[in-house]
Amino acid sequence: MNNAHLKVCLLGGLLSALMALASPSAIAHDRTPAVNVGTLKIEKVWARATPASAKAGVGYVMITNLGREPDRLVGARTPIADGAQLHVTRETDGSIEMQPLETGIEITPGSRAVLRPGAGHPYIMFVGLNGPIKAGKPFKVTLEFEKAGPVEVKFRTVAIGASPAHAGH
Repeated sequence: MNNAHLKVCLLGGLLSALMALASPSAIAHDRTPAVNVGTLKIEKVWARATPASAKAGVGYVMITNLGREPDRLVGARTPIADGAQLHVTRETDGSIEMQPLETGIEITPGSRAVLRPGAGHPYIMFVGLNGPIKAGKPFKVTLEFEKAGPVEVKFRTVAIGASPAHAGH
């Protein structure tokens, strides 16, 4: 990992952590329908807007496995950024550290993976944004699953510092 990439990753993680700590200025209600593919239910898909100069942004989603076999979210891609990576933010000895989830996120049968703001929770980081993520301007992301394969979802966007009503679930 080169220094420029490391800086973008650290800034993205810090941005995610700061936004998670910010008190919401507005709460939006989720009207995005769930996407069902195979035994997976994908819902509560959202991202916060970013400042104009941001090089990274973050996205959140909830995935429920209704089947009898595990599946794994192994990656993502989107036309709004050069890359999309799975990460988790952890607080260690008073400092915030962003860590990539190299093996993805397992969704066991009957369970759900909740990618949401806050330390200890996974999220999708959009690295090398082609422009700012704007509130009210949804964008497409293809989630890559080990078994279910690629699934296109639409990320709804909320204002900087805002959280949808479902963000804590």
